[in-house]
Formats: sequence, structure tokens, C-alpha cells
Amino acid sequence: MAGTAANFKRRVYIMIYNSLDLGHFDGIDPSKLKLQGYPIKSGSTGADLKLGMRITGMEGTLDAELRELTLANIKKLHAHYSSGDSIPLIPPINTDTYTLSQALKLHPKDLDIAVTTEDINFLHAYPLSPFLAKRDGKGDDVLPVSFEFYPDRTIVDSTGQATYGYFGTIPA
Repeated sequence: MAGTAANFKRRVYIMIYNSLDLGHFDGIDPSKLKLQGYPIKSGSTGADLKLGMRITGMEGTLDAELRELTLANIKKLHAHYSSGDSIPLIPPINTDTYTLSQALKLHPKDLDIAVTTEDINFLHAYPLSPFLAKRDGKGDDVLPVSFEFYPDRTIVDSTGQATYGYFGTIPA
């Protein structure tokens, strides 16, 4: 029911990347993601009027600060890491980051993990900056992480539509 104060929520997200719960984060803000496109205009209107916009995709990043700095989390955030004790700082030159991208899920922490109706699911996410944690000896160690997102290429190739993900349960 609209207009009900019981609907007010104060939420934080659980961030799950490639099936791994990344633990505690600060500052997860999906509002930085924007539609990408170009304006639809017509010279015959006699003015420079924007009549709409052709959507071409999504742009922007999702930025957060990882608070739980475990080796497992750091390895998982280096998408090009495969095995062993050493993690290359960057992927091999000329690597297509789409091939390293993994699913990223933002799940409201106050909901049971089985309730997926309010999840934000990105099909292909790539962590841009999981390199070095801020360590100053004063505050807690924090690892800034930025994710970039790509459309599912199999859907783009077959239908011409760009599907980046879903709000709610991913369709079967």
C-alpha cells in the first residue's frame, strides 16, 4: 500500500561476485550507473528539440570500499588470477576484459538470501581497480573497488538488444 511508513527502509547490500560473498563493504552506490544514448531530434520541428533518446547501453561504474581484506577476496577480485600464491597485478596485454567478467549480485542484507525479488544482478562485471589497499596505520585497511559492466554478448548478437542484467530474479 502506498503512503505507508512501514515501507521505509534503511538498507545495505551484500555484494556477491562470481559466487563469493565479498563481506563488508562501504559506500555501494548503484545510482552512478546511467543510460547511454543519443538524442532523437528532427530538423522539421523548427527548433533544436530533444524528442527522445535512443538507448545504446549503460555506462558508469559501481564503486565500493572492501572492508574485509582476505586473500580469498583479493584473489577473486583479480579476475585474471588462476592459481598459486602470486597474483599478477594486471591481466595479459590485449586481454578482452569481457572474457574475464563474472556475475555480480547486490542483495539487500535485511532479506533472506533465498528472497531474490529485490536483488540487482549484473551478468558481466569486471573489477577495474582491485590493486592496493589504503593502509596508513591509523584507520582500518580499505580496498577501493570499481566495477564496470558489459552487456551479455550472446543476447546482443542474437537479438540486437543489450542486456546488462536484471532487477529481481534472473529469468530462466
